[in-house]
Amino acid sequence: MKRLVDRRIFVILCVIFLTLAIPSIRKAWLQPDLYFDFDVYHRTAMRFLRSEWGSIWNLVLDGNCPYRYSPWTLFFVAPLGFFSLPVARGLFIAVTAVLFAWGVRTLVRTGEEARQNGATAAALLASFFCVRYVLDTFRMGQVNGVLFVCFAFAFSGLATRRAGRAAVSSTIAALFKIGPGVSILPALFAFPLKTQLKWILRITATLLGSALALALVRAQTSPDSVGESFTKLFSDWWPMVAGDSQFFEAGHYGNQSVKGAILRAGLGHLSIPAMDRIWLSAVASLVSFTSFQFYRARSRLHEFRIASLASSLAVTLFVLCMPHTFKFNCSALMLPFFALLMIDRKDPVVWVLGILQLVFSRDLVGGENYDWIYKHSLPLLTYLGIYIWLIVRFNQAVKTNLSSSGIQTEPATPAKR
Repeated sequence: MKRLVDRRIFVILCVIFLTLAIPSIRKAWLQPDLYFDFDVYHRTAMRFLRSEWGSIWNLVLDGNCPYRYSPWTLFFVAPLGFFSLPVARGLFIAVTAVLFAWGVRTLVRTGEEARQNGATAAALLASFFCVRYVLDTFRMGQVNGVLFVCFAFAFSGLATRRAGRAAVSSTIAALFKIGPGVSILPALFAFPLKTQLKWILRITATLLGSALALALVRAQTSPDSVGESFTKLFSDWWPMVAGDSQFFEAGHYGNQSVKGAILRAGLGHLSIPAMDRIWLSAVASLVSFTSFQFYRARSRLHEFRIASLASSLAVTLFVLCMPHTFKFNCSALMLPFFALLMIDRKDPVVWVLGILQLVFSRDLVGGENYDWIYKHSLPLLTYLGIYIWLIVRFNQAVKTNLSSSGIQTEPATPAKR
């Protein structure tokens, strides 16, 4: 019976997200000249299937729109090359919708396994607060559906003491964009060193083996030896990562990361190297402070409430600290809103922060107001607000002696009033 209910909820979630995706799927099919970020993935898949290795990571051919993901992601994008561009676009957006549904369902199921009430309502409300970012993921054809389901499983692995689930999902996210790998941060403090080393060895062996397989394929279709092919896979890709800032002006108001705000505020007053140093210092401070919070609570990071808040803090670090944070990146904020709503669905702070995610829309505030809001980094301030409130709730949860599932973890003491 429980499995049947799980399936029904998943189907309902799929219907909801697919319905939201319909306008983007329609445009993808009927307007082939419309720009989608997804087109980069499809172009790369076609080149991979044609063994055009020198063109996969190529700034001369692709200008400001190169393929910037790691060699391992070629296994994920390759199937797209078997379809025409319009069909591949539509399928990709539909799969992204299903991945969002899968991620939300994972949050709900993890809550149910921990005997939490109201997980479904909290997940749906969190999705509603972030619907604008989900729609932007569909509109741009971005990979944030993959990242979100990885974040959800990393949280699930932490809360259910499944180190492999946490490690593998965080690794997959990091293969697409290095920043999402921060989702593994709570697990580094929660699991014993022996368990961590076991999974580090397994994942490293898998990555090396798959990279070698790619090198063997490349060597069969190019004049290079296996060793040269292996080296070139990474020497071709790494400049795309190292030169990421040249593809998009990080100071543009569309970038709502800490780096974007620093560049906008310091323009005309500080040099670019000086602003980069400020940004790196801010990132190091945020990561160090957050890691210290995890260290303090390391013996209790498997408790549902603390695990959800810790995972949410890691995800919020990704949103804040990435060199570029666009609207579609913020779909990951469904996890922080879920964690906060599970504590108190009537919390006015959460509602204000959630409604602001909806209000800061060009359709609602108008073009000029929208530009002013983003140029003055107001969305970033709400992300910082989410981070601060997560820290507050995290410390409140750590101070209690009972897990949120009702299982006594320490001798009970009278509550302080």
